[in-house]
Order: sequence, then structure tokens, then C-alpha cells
Amino acid sequence: MREALALPEESQGPGGGEPGSGPGADDRGPVIVGPDDPGSAPGPVRFAERLHPDPDSLLRAGDLHVVVRALGPEASDSLAPVPGLVLSYRASSSLSRTAAERLSERLQRLRNRRRQERFQAGGFPVDLDRVAPIEAVSLATPREEAGSDLALFLTPLVVMLMLGGGTIVAADAISGEKERGTLETLLTSAVRRSEIVGAKLLSIVAVGVVVTVVNLANLLLYVVVGVLELPEGFAASLPPETLLLLLVLYAPIALLVASVLLLLSGFAGSYKEYQIYALPVTVLFLVPAAAAALPGIDLRSFVSVVPLAGVSVGVKEVLTGEYDWALLAVAFVSTTGAAAWGARLTGRFLSTERLVTSAEIDAAELWGGSALFPRHVLRWFGLLWVALVLLSLWWGGALGVRGQVLLNVVGLF
Repeated sequence: MREALALPEESQGPGGGEPGSGPGADDRGPVIVGPDDPGSAPGPVRFAERLHPDPDSLLRAGDLHVVVRALGPEASDSLAPVPGLVLSYRASSSLSRTAAERLSERLQRLRNRRRQERFQAGGFPVDLDRVAPIEAVSLATPREEAGSDLALFLTPLVVMLMLGGGTIVAADAISGEKERGTLETLLTSAVRRSEIVGAKLLSIVAVGVVVTVVNLANLLLYVVVGVLELPEGFAASLPPETLLLLLVLYAPIALLVASVLLLLSGFAGSYKEYQIYALPVTVLFLVPAAAAALPGIDLRSFVSVVPLAGVSVGVKEVLTGEYDWALLAVAFVSTTGAAAWGARLTGRFLSTERLVTSAEIDAAELWGGSALFPRHVLRWFGLLWVALVLLSLWWGGALGVRGQVLLNVVGLF
């Protein structure tokens, strides 16, 4: 059997119950503790007692899991607060942490029991649990409590469903047609390219709107109509005007999601490549969508101007019955502005030949000239900046100020 536990004044019986008096009660030297059951699975933990001249070495070696030290009688004469028992363990070992936590809980129960016994022996027969009992009372109404709980997952769920449904449509809208070679045929028709991009964008927006309407209709059926029996104590109030307000708040999110997904489909060269890009985009949307779960966050802060995050927090306040119309408008406008900018950016980028066809080069790359400047300026600027930093680190001191200026003006630019 592995060494498990040694207590300074108390030892536990073989059944794993509360510590009690046992041999070695008068010995206040260092002792070694740890569970004797194999493995670290949750369950009853048994402790055994053993003394050792150097327990810390065994603890560091992993042969034991907890060391308990009891301070001597001279420590009680000190005016400074000192602990009665010191538990040493290895925080890097889950088994050692579990043993220390279990032992600490049992020692606290033992301390409370012994303290109660001494109070009763001294003529204080009242149970300490009945002295100045504490009762926590929440002033929030059942609607506010239920609305706060509902808002934690409502917006992330709606956004996730928008992304899931929109991804299917967006992947086939451009990436799928690139693989099939049908996009070039569509571009040769009399329809303008902006109309093609707008139609594909609206198809993804329609999916997001339908997802939002279906989820809000489910809330109407389950919470308001009572089709299913809700958990006891869940008393959310969702009148039709509240659901309509939620639909208005979620509408720009559908446009924002559709714009990003369609732009991603244009950048991807194939359906498989689009699937690779879809995961980080999903995480990028879910992080601000979960802003309502952050403690202490409300619309009366900077979050109201953050796209998507402001709507998430605004939905939480609407569900709890707080209607700050000015800040709700700020959250709506910020998300709508981001969605409009995303839609415009998508339309502009998807108007280029390179993004909507499977060809490796387009007319600008074929003929060259100033049309290629916007595509390569950031890349070359980054390379020149790296070169400037490296040259300054290696030869900056030797060149001096004049040499560095000459290098920047003549050599690099």
C-alpha cells in the first residue's frame, strides 16, 4: 500500500470518515499525508498516518501527496496570527491537490465540531449555526432573473445558427460555382456583376432572418404560449412587442454575417478552402456575441458602440425589462454601420475578376501598371519595414543618424 496520510494529532479510521483521536496524538512533529486509493478518480479518500524525518523530500519525489505540520505550543504565545496546521502539497499534481482539498475540508469539519463541543462544555449549549444566521435575499424579480439567464445563450445561439445556415449558402454561392465552372457562364449574361453579388448577399441574409424569426417564434410558443412545461422558477416575460424589438436588433447581425461569409467565399478558391476559413470566422463572431455573459457589463459603457457586442448586451437588458432607448439605438446603429460597411466592402471586392473566377490572373495582372499598386503595396511596405528594423539593429550604431537617413531615403525608398 502506498503511504497515504499522517495527521499530527488526529488519524482517520479505515472507512474514510471524520478524523478522530488515535495513536500519536501527543506527537506534534512533521507528518506525511496522501490518499491510499489507487488513482486520482473522484470518490472516497482514505488517509493513513506515518512519521518521517524528511517528509518534504518524499513529497517532491511524488511518493507522498500531502504533508501536514502542526505548530508547537510556543507558536500560540505569539501575538502575530499563525496557522494551527500547515498543509504542503504539489500543485502540479492533480492527485496531490485533491488530497489536500479533501483533507482541508475534513480538518475544517473537525475544527468546527471540536469548537462546538468546547462551547457546549463551557455553558453555551446553543448550536453555532443558529447564532446570527445569514439569509441571502435577491431583490430581482423572477422576470429579471429568468431574462438574465436566457440572455446568456440567446444571442450566441442565434449567431451560431446564422453562421451555420449562411455557411451552406455562401460556400455554394461563389466557391462552389468556381469548382463547377458555372460562375463564368453567369458573368457572361446581361446581368450586371453588382446585381449578381447583391442577389447572392440577399440569399444569405434571408437565411439569417429566417433563423432569427424561427428562434423567436420558438420563444413565443414555449415561454408565452406554454407549449412545453418550463423549469420551476423560470418566469420570463416575452410579450410580442419585446420579440419584435429583438428581431429589429438581430436584423443588422444577419447582414453583417452574410457580408463576411460571402466575402470569405470570394477569397476561397474552392469549397474545401472555404471550410478551413469558416472556423476562425465563427470564433470571431461568437466572442462578441457572448459579451452579455461578462460580469458587470451593461450598455452604459463602451460596449454600446462595439458592433454585435452592444446588441448582445442590449438584448440582455431588454429581456430583464430595462429599456434604455438611447443606448439601444447606439448599439443598433453601431452594428448597422458595421454591417453596411461590410456589405459595401464585399460588393467592391467581389467586383474584381480575380475573386469571382477561378482564373489565376486577371486583366490587371496581365497588363500590369498602376492597377496592381493597391494589391502589392502592403506586402512591399511590410518587407521594407522589416528590412529597416533589421538594418537599424545590426548597423544602426555604426551608421549614425546621417547614415540611417541616407539608408532610408536612398537605399530603401
